[in-house]
Amino acid sequence: MKRVIGLMVALILLVGLTGCAVSPTADARMKLGLGADAVYTVSADGKATVETTWAAVVLDAADRIVSCRIDSIKADSMPGAADVSLKTKYELKENYGMVAYGPAEKEWYEQVDIFCKAVEGKTLEEAMNLKAGEADLSAGCTISVMPFQYALAKACQSAVAVEAAAADALAMTLSGSVSASEKADEFEFLATASTSADGRFTACAIDAVQVPVPLEKGAYAAESSATFKTKRELGFDYGMVAYAGAKYEWFEQMDALQAAAVGKTPNEVLALVGENGKVVPDIDLASKATVYVGGIVGQLAATVAE
Repeated sequence: MKRVIGLMVALILLVGLTGCAVSPTADARMKLGLGADAVYTVSADGKATVETTWAAVVLDAADRIVSCRIDSIKADSMPGAADVSLKTKYELKENYGMVAYGPAEKEWYEQVDIFCKAVEGKTLEEAMNLKAGEADLSAGCTISVMPFQYALAKACQSAVAVEAAAADALAMTLSGSVSASEKADEFEFLATASTSADGRFTACAIDAVQVPVPLEKGAYAAESSATFKTKRELGFDYGMVAYAGAKYEWFEQMDALQAAAVGKTPNEVLALVGENGKVVPDIDLASKATVYVGGIVGQLAATVAE
């Protein structure tokens, strides 16, 4: 099945990242971006699959890629199944099975590492021109790199200035789950990315994809595909303000949480949240971040090793 996605559409993603300097080596010209390629497909036999590929990227003042991280989750619709948590392809390592059942020379995570290494020092345009099996990707990257490139494009185009240094470590964590009901499966994918130095956050980014998949026959035509926007891409259209009565939209609440994390250790970030999973009420952040953030904060903290 052939996928055609307009590049101009694929490049639109607005991510708000705010923070303060935490290191004398901080360079405000550095940029951090996070982006996703989220696709829902239906095979000829009616099998529905949701796959999200995420990229986190740090750019320098010339918009060249300093570092890149990529991961992906693929899940099938499971009508009537119990709620499940999903492992990422990178977490699965050899159990993903590209070498054992492909057969491929290298596993998925190894090929992703090759791609991420290959794009370092390149502009987005140069990275988009890479092809599997050619030039910098000849050493074992044989799978299609188009999903990596779509996600990378969104990450680069969303990147905004942060007060981090090129030497700061870049990390990304990704989680996924499926909530099943009689009428629909809801897929939820959360991505967190951060740069850190000396065990403290220098910048971070949070985004998510929420995909409700109707189970009624004919809801999506066989042999079809559709792309989904992240919560940040949806912006105010996500509807927390318009339909849920919230004072701030989801992306605004995540902006506040991101800003609060900068300069803190993972344990200090975890301390922002109470036992109910919401921001503790006696800090300024509580007035802006009112949604449940327990899982988000826990995942964000995991991006930095103290």
